[in-house]
Amino acid sequence: PGVGPPWDDLTARLSRLARRQARPKAERRAAAVLVPLFLRDGALHTVFIRRPESARAHAGQIAFAGGRIEPGEDERTAALREAEEELGLHRDLVVPLGALHDVDTTTGFVMT
Repeated sequence: PGVGPPWDDLTARLSRLARRQARPKAERRAAAVLVPLFLRDGALHTVFIRRPESARAHAGQIAFAGGRIEPGEDERTAALREAEEELGLHRDLVVPLGALHDVDTTTGFVMT
């Protein structure tokens, strides 16, 4: 996993992506998500979660695993931590391919 098709192509495409940054950090609550991709029977798949109805933010929503960036974390570290907490996906099993554009949410977060 993480090498060869389709991973090499995805990694190359992401490396050429000129990432758009969102609003300045002072104006946002920074968060990060992991978009987990895996192959099954030759087809590319991903995993979503459903946020608990009791969650303070985004209750009941379908989402990628992720959440607030804690002090001392960067986006990648936060996304890996959240995926481990929410999916049980151990961070040592993840091969990061790259990053997508930041996304401003209507609730004041900026998702990386």
